[in-house]
Amino acid sequence: MLFAMLAVGMTGSTIGAIKLNLYSRKASEAMALVEQRLEEFRAMTGSEIYELLPADQDSVGPETEVVFDSAGNEITDGSSGYTRQWSLERVNGSYTMYQAKVKVTWDSPETHSVENVAYFCASSSC
Repeated sequence: MLFAMLAVGMTGSTIGAIKLNLYSRKASEAMALVEQRLEEFRAMTGSEIYELLPADQDSVGPETEVVFDSAGNEITDGSSGYTRQWSLERVNGSYTMYQAKVKVTWDSPETHSVENVAYFCASSSC
């Protein structure tokens, strides 16, 4: 009887550790996809940003991108992966300072998400 109780307890503990490990791995991969998109924004030239956010707009988004695998590659076979949303807006109406928000969601089996915000300059004079 005691052995059975110990076995059940250890099984529950092992299952909990596996779930936590899976969540941690997925959250790390998702945050890498967030940071990847923020770095893409930071690397854009002013004219590339103006294409995304015309002068007559103060913000754009949220824009939803395709589902990605953990390496940031587009998934085309219909399997589940990560969905990335982003938005871009001017800081206080500035044409050189921008705020980018990126959020990545995934199902495992419930829906989880991570997000981050970055500020960057689209001019060499900032």
